[in-house]
Amino acid sequence: MTLDTLTKTWRGINRENRFHRMAVALLLVTNLLSLAALLRADRTVVLVPPILEGEVNVARDRASREVKEAWAIYVAELLGNVGARSADFIQQALEPLLAPPCAPP
Repeated sequence: MTLDTLTKTWRGINRENRFHRMAVALLLVTNLLSLAALLRADRTVVLVPPILEGEVNVARDRASREVKEAWAIYVAELLGNVGARSADFIQQALEPLLAPPCAPP
């Protein structure tokens, strides 16, 4: 039986509607389960940068020790390469990290 023949009868249309209602209800349930899992997840981002050897976690309010060490090494490298020509660049790179912009009065 083809879909065209099925939809030509009243009973066929009712069966098709019932099937689609069940499919929509099932999709709604799976979307709600996905939303609940997303809201309960603590880890937001998982990174494996090429510099670090292991997995690095960054959550909403904290980061793993490896991330903090990577930032510290980055800042130390920038500060270690300060020269007359590179001082302006290093100031521009470190300023947003160390002193966030203040709100206008």
